[in-house]
Amino acid sequence: MHLIPYAFLLMVGVLGLLMLTTDPETGFRWMGYTGAGRSSVDIGLVRVLGGVLVVLAVLPLLKRRR
Repeated sequence: MHLIPYAFLLMVGVLGLLMLTTDPETGFRWMGYTGAGRSSVDIGLVRVLGGVLVVLAVLPLLKRRR
């Protein structure tokens, strides 16, 4: 089983989860290259998509151990 596609999914998913950076003065302000605005729906969507990609990347590894 080639693990390169799963490693790519994991990297993209972690990037999605870490897309927000905190500035002490303004709070959450940077959304990277997604074009998402500051609304909570967009922020939540980016984090959920990142989480889904991480799960998709890790799930085959967990199934392989069983």
